[in-house]
Amino acid sequence: MTHPLPNCPDCGAAPGSIHNPHCDVELCSSCGGQRLFCFCDGWHDSAFARWTGFWPGECEAAFLGIDLNELIDRGLHRTLFVKPSRKRPAPAPADSSTLNTLPM
Repeated sequence: MTHPLPNCPDCGAAPGSIHNPHCDVELCSSCGGQRLFCFCDGWHDSAFARWTGFWPGECEAAFLGIDLNELIDRGLHRTLFVKPSRKRPAPAPADSSTLNTLPM
């Protein structure tokens, strides 16, 4: 028999839902730190940092055989909880003389 996953203990978000504003549990998807006290000015994706039903890092630490403090001491929170981004160069402005033409 499976047990239902619990709601976030701070803001009450259901598993799979985004945390409510000012939640003490939500992590920043830009730096991996605690979102409530994050001042990194990075872009944050609330959907990426949604509540899963497990304390952030709990499953990962258990899998690695370490506790949550060691997970953070090793810097693994930045690897596990920061949303990857691809830095792409800005596209060059379109030149109207080359639009709708095929290379020869």
